[in-house]
Amino acid sequence: MRRGLAAVVLATLLVRPAAAATTAPRYDTQYFFAATRALVADPMADGWKALLAPGTVVVDVASLPFAALLGFTGFAGAESSDDDS
Repeated sequence: MRRGLAAVVLATLLVRPAAAATTAPRYDTQYFFAATRALVADPMADGWKALLAPGTVVVDVASLPFAALLGFTGFAGAESSDDDS
């Protein structure tokens, strides 16, 4: 029984670092203030951007706790992939 348990623990310790090294980070700061960032990057007229900016800041501040909670717990971006193939 002890040998089997020792083998399982040893196998877990040997495999786990290799799996962690091959996985990409699943979360970054792109979810924080995404609406405001998208508005700034949009090629619309500056007058419209100035008109819409306060609304995007309110939306971003309201969604900030949810983005942080989902991101730091690992749920955000779990299904996304960086390869475009």
